[in-house]
Amino acid sequence: MDAWIALLARELALLAVLGIIGLGPVALLHRSVDRATRLALAPAYGLAIAVCVLVTTLWRVPAHRGWPLLVGMMVVSLAMAFILARRAAPDAPERRPLSIPRRELAQLVVLVAVVLIALSLPMAILHSTGPAGGYRIADASGYVAQIDGAQRESIHAAKLEHAPWRDLTIQMWSGAAGGYQQIGFDAVAAHMNELLGLHATDTHSAFLICLILIGALAAWAVVRQVTATRSWAAVLAGALFAGPFFRTLYLEGSEGAIAGIQLVLPALLAGWWALRYRRFWDLLAFGLMAAGLQTLYPLYVPPLVVGGAIVLAVLGVGWVRRHGWSTAAAAKATGMLLGALAIAAVLTPVAFERNVRYWKLILQGKQSYAGLPPYDLPPAIVPSWLLQTRELYFLPHLDGQPLSQLLVSLAVPLLIVAAIAYGLRRRPVALGALAVIVAAVLFANRTATSDDCSYCAQRSLLVIAPLAMALFGIGLAAMRSRGGRVAVAALPIALITVVAVGSMARHSALRLQWSSYVFDEQINTVLKQLPDQQGPVQIEGFGMTYLAPMVEPLAYNRVNEVTDAPVSIAAETDSGRGLIYLGGPRPIGLEFRPDYKYILTRFPDIVVPTRRTIKRSGPVALEQRTGDLDVTVTDGLVARQAWQEDPGTAWVVTGQAVHFWVIGGPVKRVWLKVRLQATVPVKIDPAAVTSKQTGGEIVACLPVDGPPPVRRADLYFTLPNTAGPPPKNAYAVVSPPTGAKLTEMAVSSRSCRPST
Repeated sequence: MDAWIALLARELALLAVLGIIGLGPVALLHRSVDRATRLALAPAYGLAIAVCVLVTTLWRVPAHRGWPLLVGMMVVSLAMAFILARRAAPDAPERRPLSIPRRELAQLVVLVAVVLIALSLPMAILHSTGPAGGYRIADASGYVAQIDGAQRESIHAAKLEHAPWRDLTIQMWSGAAGGYQQIGFDAVAAHMNELLGLHATDTHSAFLICLILIGALAAWAVVRQVTATRSWAAVLAGALFAGPFFRTLYLEGSEGAIAGIQLVLPALLAGWWALRYRRFWDLLAFGLMAAGLQTLYPLYVPPLVVGGAIVLAVLGVGWVRRHGWSTAAAAKATGMLLGALAIAAVLTPVAFERNVRYWKLILQGKQSYAGLPPYDLPPAIVPSWLLQTRELYFLPHLDGQPLSQLLVSLAVPLLIVAAIAYGLRRRPVALGALAVIVAAVLFANRTATSDDCSYCAQRSLLVIAPLAMALFGIGLAAMRSRGGRVAVAALPIALITVVAVGSMARHSALRLQWSSYVFDEQINTVLKQLPDQQGPVQIEGFGMTYLAPMVEPLAYNRVNEVTDAPVSIAAETDSGRGLIYLGGPRPIGLEFRPDYKYILTRFPDIVVPTRRTIKRSGPVALEQRTGDLDVTVTDGLVARQAWQEDPGTAWVVTGQAVHFWVIGGPVKRVWLKVRLQATVPVKIDPAAVTSKQTGGEIVACLPVDGPPPVRRADLYFTLPNTAGPPPKNAYAVVSPPTGAKLTEMAVSSRSCRPST
């Protein structure tokens, strides 16, 4: 319950702040825009304004000093909304932004509840506020480091940082600041965290859920505006943002993609209003949305630009055919277009400069795609993924599929497409979205064929999903307004879609629960016991799990958030790739502190006589170093997930070196003793090791030479691969082999014997 309340509180806090920032701008929308639509769009406008302002100021002012800007933007927006409402009330009471009819209020309440509950419930079941660290992609780890870095240092200051690195969070932030990847929502999250007194690991998941809700509210507004109805089909269009397409992005922590996609629909709506009303504010609003979109995720800009060019070309041809060529009209249209583009650049100069470098590299063919994950995207199945009757990680080819699979892959998407086609026929203005879809498909095809980058193709196609959800809502609303048999047919199409999408959403939720890494709340539990008189904190064992790229950096960043003491980590070896979001492996340097006083360990079942346990919670323990000598394991073991049995046990990986570091001590030679429990025969190398086996217990001793403070010792254990317990369900990750486990590691200046 605590996790549930914390998630909802943080989600609603961000929604409220962005909504208040957007209240003033939406009060300037055309008088034909109803009050409910203004309220629904306010968070999107607030997001666009906040990201442009905060990324720009973050260039020189870190979030811990710049967070009052959020308060200032809210105050200015509220004052602006109040003044405009007072002026408009006598003549146009519909322009009061905060007064909406009960029907619209009920729809908004239902939509907010559905999206927040559907996306937050799996996290509440796991008793975690996140971050949802990742399924196959560990993007959350990188974004958390960038947000934490932005709270502490400006972009300019981070660019000036250089190796050797003592703080790996700052190393990641420096890499992002000095490159061209979007910073975008990192700036907003960092300032919000300072306002709330929280950190990135506290809020990352909650903020991503809130972003998805902002997109859902925008879809609701778009359906109402395009159809000029009060249909509940708008609620359905928004509720579909809780479907498997958006859940997949969420469980991978894809902050940039999620944030940018929420402004796609508001940007197109603003563009329509700019063409329709031709007022200065409408042009400014469109430029603002374009600026926010390119700041959040520049990859979405090209298909929108090409789609917009197609729309303008069609409109231009129609104008010429009806009225003949007019140089003045052409100049005015060109001026409006260039004005919008200029606004989009001027409102976010820092992001625009970075994006120019990014687009330039792509156009020159110098962008590297090495290391990006591959995707199998069968062309016949891709529509079902974008229409959410299939999830990304289960897109089987049609050959040999049973009837049930063909239904969700072909039949249900065809029903959705039929509703969309009807909506386009009844509301031709929505054809502008179709132009963007065509452009996105062309970009995806180019990157898949010319660049051989299926990941890039997948990212290019992402922009289609929110458009499809809005078009589906428009189609259903158009069918309902037509009446007769057409209206009756809308209901079964909606029900079939809800069942199909809901079923796939359940699969995504199960992947989050059983196959992904969701931050272990036990880490927070033990870190609360960190004494006030702190010393360096060593991170141990978090890189030795099957989901190490998600686990280790989040543990490191969390410790860095809650203590002012140095964080220490052994980074010489990285078989589990846990250091991928911490700068990668490196020779021992400033990142390791041999004088560490406390140890946050993922192997609490290992007895270490030179330590005392301060607090243990499940698979995690906080320990205190009690003497000058200590020993830590840096690689070669593996831990189970927190929800699996014996999660604190250190299982031995056969045929792989187990790396030990002996820390401290003035003498050159010390002795290392390790104790194992085995159910299978175990062979130990090197030959210098003396060992003794009694039943299932193995004790090994070896001398460790070298100058202090760090001495290294490697042990090789060869044993048969013994399968762990079977997975609890089809989604659960496999348990590690269970042939032997390390139960003790001890170090002494005196020679040890296997019998002791």
